[in-house]
Amino acid sequence: MSVVTGNPELDFFEQNPALKVKQEFKDLIKQYPSNASKIAWAVWFIEDNTKSNPLRNMSREDRIEETKQNYYDIDLDEHKNLMKAYATLCMSREETMYKITLEKLDEVTSFLREQMLDDETQFNKAIKILSNMGKMWDSLSKAYGKLVESESKSTLRGNNTESYRERKSKD
Repeated sequence: MSVVTGNPELDFFEQNPALKVKQEFKDLIKQYPSNASKIAWAVWFIEDNTKSNPLRNMSREDRIEETKQNYYDIDLDEHKNLMKAYATLCMSREETMYKITLEKLDEVTSFLREQMLDDETQFNKAIKILSNMGKMWDSLSKAYGKLVESESKSTLRGNNTESYRERKSKD
């Protein structure tokens, strides 16, 4: 699970104080003291795929638009380093792999949507991509499976596992 928790209407750093020590967030607070919280939440809306993010089922492009229109008009170029670092700083390895796989599949889908099949070169590109889509979907499915598996695991005292009731109470 992502280490980021809380309500985007409240201060990001009061709810996630441990992130104040991470260099990218320290730089954000120093450079944008009055907007650091809004910027951090905007990055969360765009980059995070966990259950707590209401935008998680949107494509990255749609998340960006939604965030800019309805939350905070973030300058993506200005905050690209923080956005890149977010996955490393705030997400598990499984969440990061799922995010990357999903974004690449979205990119391929967008590319295919733009392709016109009126010449042989474009037609051949589309056929080549479509012939590999099954593998891409399988990769996404595996990444999602690993994500779900990692979210359901908990290390308990004495390496015990959670009971069925304990697991269900989290959902």
